[in-house]
Amino acid sequence: MRLGEVDAAISDNTEAIRLDPSFAAAWRARCGVRYVKGEIKAALGDCAQSLKLNPHDAMALNNRGCILTDKGDLDEALGSLDQAIKLDPRQGYYYNNRGKVWYLKGDFERALGDLDRALELDESAAPAWLLRGVIRAKRSDYLRAIADFDQAIKLAPRLANARFNRAVILLQQGRLPEAAADFARYRELVGKLKPEEEQLWRELKGQLRQK
Repeated sequence: MRLGEVDAAISDNTEAIRLDPSFAAAWRARCGVRYVKGEIKAALGDCAQSLKLNPHDAMALNNRGCILTDKGDLDEALGSLDQAIKLDPRQGYYYNNRGKVWYLKGDFERALGDLDRALELDESAAPAWLLRGVIRAKRSDYLRAIADFDQAIKLAPRLANARFNRAVILLQQGRLPEAAADFARYRELVGKLKPEEEQLWRELKGQLRQK
């Protein structure tokens, strides 16, 4: 969603709330677009009002969980996402979002369980493939990690982090030309590498020259 579209959505939902302050869905929708814009405090306020009006709105609980995850309030985020899943257990992205929280808390087993469930419900969820690949790589399950990154890239070719993570594993496996191709594409997608990524890229190019 582009900035102009975000601002328009905020304006539209603000008008809907003005006309009917009890319209819970408008509060929830404005929470979502404010979150996209980075207005975290305002987004949480809108989520709180939405849930005050409709405590059983699973999507509002999911939105609140995502915002709290980004704030680092992982236990509160987990509580919101648990409630969202209890209310609507057929939404794959709720499991993906909770899997992210378990990952950040260092509980890889629970994270993988949620990501597996997310992909059972929606095989097209590229972020779930990506995060599962990251966890498998951390557990040295490199073949299955690469398979997950492959699928993430197939579904979302511009998903830069999948390129970067796959390149790192390929580099570790000595598959230098493939790693270099992924790094080059990653750089195209992000525009500017972080210093640690620049260092890894230089090391990769040095190994390629020596081969």
